[in-house]
Amino acid sequence: MPEEQMYRIRFSHDYVKLHGQKKAVLLAVVRITIDRSGRWDKLLDYDTLTVDGSRYPIKPGRYVQLVFCGDAGIPFTTIRPDTPAKGEMAAKFDYYNNLVGQHFRIEIKEAGDADSPGNGRMV
Repeated sequence: MPEEQMYRIRFSHDYVKLHGQKKAVLLAVVRITIDRSGRWDKLLDYDTLTVDGSRYPIKPGRYVQLVFCGDAGIPFTTIRPDTPAKGEMAAKFDYYNNLVGQHFRIEIKEAGDADSPGNGRMV
């Protein structure tokens, strides 16, 4: 699939879980509620570890967990806030659930990068 026809999934950092993959297919979408019980510690350890050893902070709350399979055949997940529908915008869960099976280009926002529209459909 040509890259300009792919959806984009952006990451604020380069995460270990990505294994350098540049493209992925969305396999599943799951609603989760993260709390301070310790139940989510292993998932958060996996999901938030950046290649420089830092961790992206995740606060307790409702999230959408996206499950992808990357172009090297390595699956990974990402956790995004579960936002409700607002105006013309669909709820985050519904939006991503409608994209299961679609191809995504993985974009990593480097320090100092400006948010530019670029090519492809932003998600």
